[in-house]
Amino acid sequence: MSKRIKHHAGDRVIFIPPHAHGSKDHADCERGTVTVNSPLGNVFVKLDGDEGSSKGFKSWELEAE
Repeated sequence: MSKRIKHHAGDRVIFIPPHAHGSKDHADCERGTVTVNSPLGNVFVKLDGDEGSSKGFKSWELEAE
């Protein structure tokens, strides 16, 4: 049984840290664009305003923006 890939390259996403309690307006939220994903749940995101490389997240840590 294959896993459904939740986020695809080019999708806009937001990381909401646990201490933000689901608030997308929290100062520590990070927004960006998916660059790479995998069926194993690893997602790499180019964060807005970050000139460096993409940052890795688990798919369940991200929400569509």
